[in-house]
Amino acid sequence: EISVEKAQLDLLKEHRDFLRQSIDDMGQHLGLDDQERLIQASGNEFRALKILLSMYRRIRIVARFQDDRKVLLPKQNSENTSETDTLNR
Repeated sequence: EISVEKAQLDLLKEHRDFLRQSIDDMGQHLGLDDQERLIQASGNEFRALKILLSMYRRIRIVARFQDDRKVLLPKQNSENTSETDTLNR
């Protein structure tokens, strides 16, 4: 019985580690600086990852529109950080 409980705890730890790593990876790709704050605001790692994946799906659609020249978005330069700061709050 103890080995079953240990196996369950190990699986939960692996699951949580996977979620954390996925949040870190996706957050970096989306330019999110504070993934920990997202986890706290959303309540847990699973919700935070769902939020990031939702953002990715929406950004992917906009990127496709931009590639097809259906929408033209201004390019962000390093001097214009206010938009990025707003997204990271």
